[in-house]
Amino acid sequence: MDALYDCLFHGVLQVNTITKESNNKFNTLTVSLPVGMNPDADHDIEAIATAFGAQTLEAPLLINVTAAWHGYANPRLAVQSMTKFLNDAEIPENFPIPVGRICGVGKVLEINSTEGWLRIYTVSFDRVAGTRRSFELIAYRLPEARWKNTPQFPVNSTIFFSGELYSQQPTTKLFTIVLDDATWMVQTGGGNNTTPASATTTPTKKRRLGASKNVDKTVEKNGTTPTSTSTEATSA
Repeated sequence: MDALYDCLFHGVLQVNTITKESNNKFNTLTVSLPVGMNPDADHDIEAIATAFGAQTLEAPLLINVTAAWHGYANPRLAVQSMTKFLNDAEIPENFPIPVGRICGVGKVLEINSTEGWLRIYTVSFDRVAGTRRSFELIAYRLPEARWKNTPQFPVNSTIFFSGELYSQQPTTKLFTIVLDDATWMVQTGGGNNTTPASATTTPTKKRRLGASKNVDKTVEKNGTTPTSTSTEATSA
């Protein structure tokens, strides 16, 4: 099932430095990104990102990216697409960088109904390591009222998750998100998408152009208006 899992970051990165790696085709970027718990610059997360074509940019600047997210203790991003947002001279004083969002597919490992969070296992491609690597994250179902009538996600279910990057836990170093939305599916064995044997289907007849379904031939024979054979239900 790991082949289905993925995790992405969508949002704005502050690029601090850009280095062209001599033995690689990509560039290495040192970046900063805010978190929702403390969005001011003093609490930014420092990360390493890789990107193609970044040598045409001049740091520092802000870029808008979609990137594979690797939520390790020291996070990494593999930028898949990027657009220049603002260069250093264009950034207004005290400009608040928008908090990015994490989305992806993974597996529910643990649920804490009392505190309203779940622990998710997921995987993404690490460009530096050259392989898909797994990690875990915490997703909060907040505010509580928003999720009041939503069932709990079952442990071991496959989940699609999307939410704002919220914090990095000081002890476990796991990253947390606040869910915007989530859907899940419980695995029920090696089923497939074929029609069950008990189901019956009725073949659809090929439509003949120009033909009408409700033609009363008496009109053609004697020119009279056909009498309706339908009846109206009489109300009690």
